[in-house]
Amino acid sequence: MFVDSVLASDNASATTCFCVLAGHPLVDKMGLTEGGLLENMAQASVFIGVDDILHAAPKHGMVAAVLTMEIMRRPAQGEEVLTTATVVEQAMGIKKIEASVSVSGEIIASATFKVV
Repeated sequence: MFVDSVLASDNASATTCFCVLAGHPLVDKMGLTEGGLLENMAQASVFIGVDDILHAAPKHGMVAAVLTMEIMRRPAQGEEVLTTATVVEQAMGIKKIEASVSVSGEIIASATFKVV
């Protein structure tokens, strides 16, 4: 899991946090891997529109396409990342998501992707 807690959620966006810890499958000696950053953003998008986070059934989906992704730096072990995912378009069961990952207020990664 790439989400430790959900800080906010509404029908348009969700904000989550995740602490990068050694021993996690997508954490290496340099920190959270590139794939881990994308998975963190994708998992944050799952919480968009979840009203009752504690009792909601988990939503399932998959990343259908990564349109853009920029990584300024990878978060190191021990850092907590805040991830915000926002729906920017939705049609025929496909959502276009814009997401950003920050550490201590500094955006370190962003992506635009489609989920189904």
